[in-house]
Amino acid sequence: MEKIVLKKKDGKISVMNYTPSVENKLEDGSLIHICWGNCGAEFCKNASPNGCQKVSDRYKKAIDQYDFITDGIQVISKRYDKAKEKDVAKVEDFIVTGCRNYEPIGEKKLTSEDKRRIRSAKESLRTLYFGAGSVDEAYVMQYMEKVHGQITRIYGKTLSENTILDKISEQRDAEHLLTEMLIYKVKELIKGTYTLKKELSRVYGEQKLNKMLNDNDLELADARKMLEIADKYVTEMQKENEGNASSGLYKYIKGDIDFVKKVEKRYLEKVAEREFRENKERKVIDDLVQKGIKEKKIVK
Repeated sequence: MEKIVLKKKDGKISVMNYTPSVENKLEDGSLIHICWGNCGAEFCKNASPNGCQKVSDRYKKAIDQYDFITDGIQVISKRYDKAKEKDVAKVEDFIVTGCRNYEPIGEKKLTSEDKRRIRSAKESLRTLYFGAGSVDEAYVMQYMEKVHGQITRIYGKTLSENTILDKISEQRDAEHLLTEMLIYKVKELIKGTYTLKKELSRVYGEQKLNKMLNDNDLELADARKMLEIADKYVTEMQKENEGNASSGLYKYIKGDIDFVKKVEKRYLEKVAEREFRENKERKVIDDLVQKGIKEKKIVK
């Protein structure tokens, strides 16, 4: 996946490479996104679909196409889309730091009712943006965009992964969503943990492991096997290093593994629910067939 950075300063555009220093600047909190700032004084009162074209656009345009934005930074990624059989560009990060339409809400102390209205407005916007039927569904859709690699980070208020897991489990297509979440979390766990990646490289070979971790079509069975190996390895390392300085590291890794195992357990519960339902439905049909044969309404 290729990434470029568009930077707009005083209305002029410059194109930069996506370097570690740019990534750090995006993550260190030094850039205040004035659409949805960190406090009431920075929150723009035009930040709504009716008040701003940029907010209204579900798929954001390049920053130079918004003439009212004077300053900001935007990360654009390009990846190959198998379904469309071509490279597709997508805006990943978009931080506005200067805008002619910016109107701060003001430095007044927000009452409980003010905070409720702002929270309600943000939730309505989130629901509208994702075309969701509810706020919960919008949070799930936002998280799944991260799972699919369509966004790399989520700005503003978000939910804990435990809460997201609960909300995903309540969706009609929970089994499918949990399958994708489980594969994503296993890949994220291995990629982000040096000791686990080293151990899995020993098992699979470095080249094969890298291919599996970067494969958009990683099989669920392979992901679950990786999780099993990782859990067994860390459990053994915990026992070996009990009381040593390294024990804290393995305890931390085990905490991450336990969450992924929780996702796996929730997935297996949904599989069991579906199989129970299917067996019950088949039994009803079988009973009707047998009844028909017995009453000579169906001839074998």
